[in-house]
Order: sequence, then structure tokens, then C-alpha cells
Amino acid sequence: MQIKSPQAPKLLQIGLLALLAIGQSGLCSAAGAVSHEAASRGPAGAAAHPAPADDAAPEAPKRNFNAPVLGTLAKEYKDAPDDVSWNKYFTYLRDMLVNGDFASANAADIIAANPSLTDLHVRITDAGAKNAHVWSFPSISESHAVIFVAPGKTTAIPLPLSIVLREARVIPSSFAAPAPRVEVTKIVKGHGKKAVVVRTARVVHAAAPAAPAAGGKYLVLIGGDRQNNSLWFKGLKIGEGPLVDAPELFASLPMFFSQNVSGKASFSGSDIVLTIQPPASNTPARDLEEKPQVLIQSNGKPLPVKPAAAAVAGYKVVLKYMGGKFALSGHMPDDAPLSVALAFCQNICAGRSDVAKAWLIDPKLVSIPKYLGLVGRTTPPMRLVAMSGASGSRYRLITSAKDDLIIDVGRITAPGRLKGQLAIKGLFIAPPDAYAAKLTGTFVMPQASEKPAADSDAAAAATKSGAKAPQAH
Repeated sequence: MQIKSPQAPKLLQIGLLALLAIGQSGLCSAAGAVSHEAASRGPAGAAAHPAPADDAAPEAPKRNFNAPVLGTLAKEYKDAPDDVSWNKYFTYLRDMLVNGDFASANAADIIAANPSLTDLHVRITDAGAKNAHVWSFPSISESHAVIFVAPGKTTAIPLPLSIVLREARVIPSSFAAPAPRVEVTKIVKGHGKKAVVVRTARVVHAAAPAAPAAGGKYLVLIGGDRQNNSLWFKGLKIGEGPLVDAPELFASLPMFFSQNVSGKASFSGSDIVLTIQPPASNTPARDLEEKPQVLIQSNGKPLPVKPAAAAVAGYKVVLKYMGGKFALSGHMPDDAPLSVALAFCQNICAGRSDVAKAWLIDPKLVSIPKYLGLVGRTTPPMRLVAMSGASGSRYRLITSAKDDLIIDVGRITAPGRLKGQLAIKGLFIAPPDAYAAKLTGTFVMPQASEKPAADSDAAAAATKSGAKAPQAH
């Protein structure tokens, strides 16, 4: 028997509402507990338990620097090495470094992605400026250009046929002189109560520039000849447009400096340091500088001397950057005939005959002062006297010995880029002149030459062992 109550639906409704209220209360309590736990951890705790991210950030795609065409052109060059096949490879590489992602890429990444660059012995020379370097191929005989890579300035620079690049550097076009300062001097005159303090002030100007000035820059390239190791210099102006030749950078050097001077070059800041190492030969020379192979003894009998190849000590020469031009350290950067003759004599006295040849039209003329025994001679001091009544500029080097040296300085008349420049055109041996010997003239003081570190170490080792260090003659 089933009893139906009229209040049953109401009771069921009330029960359902009660259960719903109990469920909402439980959810709020759980949320409050989580909020309280997060608050108790603080910022460090929240960071340690980050909320899960919906989507992870995608990784940046790795750039591919492989150029299949470059490898194909390298194979064509290896199969038939000539100027045509090499120029195809070199031109494609230049265009590749200008465009796309290659312009801002790291050189090491490009080389790693293209094995042909390693196979052809590419050389990357740091130019000393941000994102600036030079690409060259010194072992490729058909390579007669380099690639200068810099933001917005990537270009190919041609080289003479026999020149290989050694060093490159970007330097400021000029220097800004430091601001003058006021120097105050205090002088106390008198004693006790009568003492008077006198203060003087003067403006002091710095003698040498210190900081690079804002403006354009130069790209300086140093190369060497593949055959005779002679040095080669080139300057380029870096401006708004393309690179422009800057011959004024080396205009103050002697006319034949690069042709007659060989050795190694490196940069020290903006200066160029040259290590001159005259070549040593086992074969005795057959000219005026040859030493006799037979000595005559006091009894008149000949004493044969076995020729030996003595070690020739090198020396360093600094090309000082004067803010817009280079000049030999200690040499006046002008074109006066006296400075040409004086610089030649100073280098002769210092034993630097290779540098002295830079002032000679004919480098073989250096054998004359060698024959007179003037190379490396410091005592007695020699004097340079101007001679009157001669065409051009002629000077007498008074040696206080058996013979004097006549130096003829004049301008080059042969057509070419050196026409009109001053150089030593002739050297002559002359007997002493009594009147010229009474003139004061200009004393020839040899410039100090710094020995390379290797030579200094060898000399120190020889001194420890009790042996004498080799001397340059």
C-alpha cells in the first residue's frame, strides 16, 4: 500500500538545494587554501611553481651558410687552374659576402659551411675595427685581389701581381689634440713675516695628439712581394661612398722605401713596426763590399781566410702615424734636400744600410759607403756640410778619414709617379778638403735601432754561456 503525501515534492526540492550549497562551500574552501599557500610562498615560491604554459616559444631557425655553387666553382678551378676559373670563384664569393645573411654572418660560420674555403687556404685578417676584416688567398698564385668586409663597405681591392697581403688595419683619419690646461706655479719670496707668495699661470698645450678625432677613417694594407720579400703599402679612404685611394698616407716616406726595404711588418696601434732582416748569403759577394779572402801578414806572406756566413742581426724601424700621414720615426716629414741627405747618413751610421737604400735612385750605390767603412761607424763623429757652386743640392760627408763622401741630391726627372720627387742621385768618393774640414756643418748622430726580441734573447743566452754576442756590421 503506497501512501502519497502532498508535501513530498517540496521535501525533495529542499534536499537538492541543501546538497548544492554544501558543494559550493567545499569548492570555496579549496580555492582559499590554494590562495593562502601561494601567498605564504611569496614571489620566490610563485616563480618556483610557474603556471603551465599553453604553447612553448618556437626556436629560431638555424641559418644555413652553405653555398653549393661555390663548391662547384672551386672544383672547376682545381680541374683547370687559371685566371678565368679563379676569377669566377672569387667574384661569386665577393657577391655572396655582400648579399643576404652572409653580410652579417661570422666568418668562421661561413668557412665551416663551405669546405672549399678551407681547401683553398683562405685567410681572414682582422682589421682592428668592429665587424671589419679582410679575406685573402695567399697560397693561390692567380689571386690578385682581397675582399674587405665591413657593414655597408664590402668590396674587392686589387693587388699588384706579385704582392700577397700580410696585414690590414682601420685607423682614424686624424687625431684631436687634447684641450689646453692651465698650469699654476707658486713661488715664495722672502722669509718670515716679509715672505711674499707669487702665483703665475700659463696655458700649456699638449705637444702630441692623444685621441682620435671624429670623422672618416683609413684602411691601411701591408703586403710583401712573393719573390724578393720587399714591402708594399697602400692606403684607402673610408667615407660615405666607395673606398678611395689615399696616397697622401705614405707621401712622407722616402721615394724608394718600399722597393728597397724587405722584412716583416706589424701594427702597434696606428703605427707600423717593421722588422728589417737583411738576408745572409753563403756565397761571398763580388763587389766593393766584399771582404778580402786573403790577409797579408806583417812578414809579407798571405794568410788565407775561410769565408763564413755570419748571422746578420736585424733591427726595427717604426713608421709613426702623424694623423693623416706616416713618417719614419725621428725623421722630419718634409722634402728638404738636407733632410734627405741627413736621413741617409744617419741610417748609414746606425748600420741600417737596407733602410738607407730607400733614398737612393740606384740601390747599388750603397756599396760605396760600405767600401769606405762608414756603415755602423759612430766615432769619430761625422759632419754633413753643404757644398756651394754645384748644380742641384750637393753635400760633403766629412769622415775625418782617408776619403770623404759626396752626396748629390736632386729631383727625379724620369716620367712616372715619382717624377719631381727628391732622392739621392749619386754618391762619389773625394779626398778630404781642408777648407770644408773647418766648417761646423750638421753633426750626423745615428738613430738608435731597436733589436728584435729574438736577437736580444740570443744575446742574453750567449752572455750567460760566456760567448760574445754577434755584432752587426
